[in-house]
Amino acid sequence: MPISATLAQERFSSGIYQDAADQLKSMGKASLAVAEYGTDFRRIIEGWSGNYAYKEDTGADFRTNIIGQVAPLSSGTIIVAKGNHYAGRAGDPFRPMDDDSKVKDVLVLELPPLAPNLLNALFYNQIGSLNAVRESDEEEETRDGIKVSVRDWVRNAAGDENSAKDHIVLHMLAKYGNLNKGKGGSKRVTKRTISDFTENGISSSTASSASESAGDEPLVRSGAFYDPHLNPDFGGSYFNLVNNKLVQLDVRGLENELIAPWMFADALKPGTLVLVNCSLHCYIMKDMKEGIPRKVYQINAHSVRVLDESDGDAIVPMMPTVPNQADPSPKEVSPAGPASDAFASFSIKRRKLNSGATKRYLPKDDNNGGRTDEKEGAGRALASNTESSVASKKTLKRKDGLKQKKKDDEEDEAMQQ
Repeated sequence: MPISATLAQERFSSGIYQDAADQLKSMGKASLAVAEYGTDFRRIIEGWSGNYAYKEDTGADFRTNIIGQVAPLSSGTIIVAKGNHYAGRAGDPFRPMDDDSKVKDVLVLELPPLAPNLLNALFYNQIGSLNAVRESDEEEETRDGIKVSVRDWVRNAAGDENSAKDHIVLHMLAKYGNLNKGKGGSKRVTKRTISDFTENGISSSTASSASESAGDEPLVRSGAFYDPHLNPDFGGSYFNLVNNKLVQLDVRGLENELIAPWMFADALKPGTLVLVNCSLHCYIMKDMKEGIPRKVYQINAHSVRVLDESDGDAIVPMMPTVPNQADPSPKEVSPAGPASDAFASFSIKRRKLNSGATKRYLPKDDNNGGRTDEKEGAGRALASNTESSVASKKTLKRKDGLKQKKKDDEEDEAMQQ
């Protein structure tokens, strides 16, 4: 279980769940739980690629906000130096990560335990909004007699096909990049601004980069590029980066502070409660096996805000190895527009416990907004169901999870071609 029963009860009793739910509801159509497909946002087909984009009536890109708890690695969460890089099938030539590789971390969100009724409804309404998009496409495919393969943006925790898809899959933005991308890269010399040079003749940007490399840890700031080796699991023959650097993404902590990318594995570990500002996409490509169109539905996470930390197991990144060697998977040890404005103004009230040891929450002084019965009932349900359900689900999750990972890897291969 990503978090302890104690923390789940504490989140409920302190009102953090209810506070988050109230604010999400008040966002209106800036929240995916409230936005209506076909009314608040709609699909357009990009003429140059055939991919689907999702826009508001004004023509602006549709940006929305999603809330949830980071799910375990077994559910598809990926926060490691190699991200979702696909190195090839067993027996095929190894594909190291290079400057052309499209690499992202993946956050899978689930309903947090003991979520009150409103938060429960909002979380599943988010899934309902995503399903509405897919259902509309299904109706079109049936009408036109088109057969497609699909990679959905919702999934089941175990990756099986038989139970409800109750987890939301989000891809973070590119993990690695460089300032010259889109300007000819390293193959062309571009004109430079004279004012960029310092008195000693060194470019100010170069001096900044050099000073950061010389120190133990660079200054964390928006738009920064860092040495990839700051990731504890970066190194070895798996990586072949030349110009690409580790990118500072907009991931923020409890006090709205930027979180360094080499700290993501700890800051976003399973059990963390997050709010994410997102855009929706659907990429159309050819299924190499079946020879039919494939639709890859993807949610891009532009900003991530930690609403509450996890007391669950830490992710310990392991140095990746080339295929057919030891398993490199990590081990779990015991924005613009109304949606962006709503995301930026989201604020959870919190107070330290008497011990001052962690950033957790004290119960409210009132009767918890009349939710006492729900709290007690939810607490009893959590205590009675946790132990009995965990053991029976582990075996199924391992088997189904391996099948799903193989399928996802094959689709990642196509995405990176």
